[in-house]
Amino acid sequence: MIGTAYAFEYAYNGTTGDQTLSIDFNGDLSYGAGEVITQPTAFAGQGFKHFSIFMSGNATRGITLNNFVVNGVNLGNFVSPATGSIDKDWENSAGLFSNVTATGTITFTGSPGTGDETGRIWFRTATPVIIPPAPICPQNYVVNRVWKATDACGNESFCVQKITVQDIVAPVLTGAWPADQTGVNACMPSGTNAPDNATIAALYTDACGGAITVTQNTVAGSNSNCSWSFVTTYTVKDACNNTVSPSPTYTYSGGDNSAPVITGTIAPGTVAGCDASAAPAAVTTVAALEGLGLSILDNRTADGDLVVTSSDAAAGSCPIVITRTYGDRRLRQVQHL
Repeated sequence: MIGTAYAFEYAYNGTTGDQTLSIDFNGDLSYGAGEVITQPTAFAGQGFKHFSIFMSGNATRGITLNNFVVNGVNLGNFVSPATGSIDKDWENSAGLFSNVTATGTITFTGSPGTGDETGRIWFRTATPVIIPPAPICPQNYVVNRVWKATDACGNESFCVQKITVQDIVAPVLTGAWPADQTGVNACMPSGTNAPDNATIAALYTDACGGAITVTQNTVAGSNSNCSWSFVTTYTVKDACNNTVSPSPTYTYSGGDNSAPVITGTIAPGTVAGCDASAAPAAVTTVAALEGLGLSILDNRTADGDLVVTSSDAAAGSCPIVITRTYGDRRLRQVQHL
């Protein structure tokens, strides 16, 4: 209806390439049947560097656009001139409009022309640009700031400033890093004893408040019960893949440093013979040694895995006294024969 202000919304969807015009003809503050028209374009997946309105009328046919808002920026009011046309263009030369939402109120003025046609308005996009993939993290985004310059005669020009916000700061250690465990007196463990990923993540704070991801990789040394080590390296990064450098590490190492405990004595013995070769053969097992009167205990190694060695030292001539020393790789006990 001529002279009535209607709320409207124009929307371009860069993903689908559809453009939709909605006009609230019945004034119920919604867009229902007969008030919405959607048209596909050939530009799915593309945005535009330019967005413009074109308005035309004449002395008896006109159009007024109030509270014209594009992507959240209020650009003011526009009235089609009595002669000629009005053409306003917003250019995002440093980026693009991947989606466009324009709202306001539109009023058709004057009297109907030929074919009941009043003033005309076009919402136009130009210069298609492929929409880049979404940022890998929500902390990275682009703000399109619209600038308007107006001279003393009311002539206006618009420019869109692209402001890119990027998270480039890695997480910061704010907790106490766990101390290495070295020199542990123990046989080779079944695990690395390294703190889990959740524990390490809790020690860090991200400037943008995003999630912190932790992974770990453990390298084992040439391990045995006598000497072993595990070095765990952690990779700590935020949602934008900013990674802590250098990568923090945790070391867990040790070995069996406790000698077997031997109690008791081996009774001296006397044998007949002319030289040291007459001495009885040395025993070679823990069980045999214990049969001679000793008690042998190792807290970390089973009896069957203990290595028994011996050495003889002869002195004198008649009698010949042979001192036989028994011990595993770390200890001793002396037997006199």
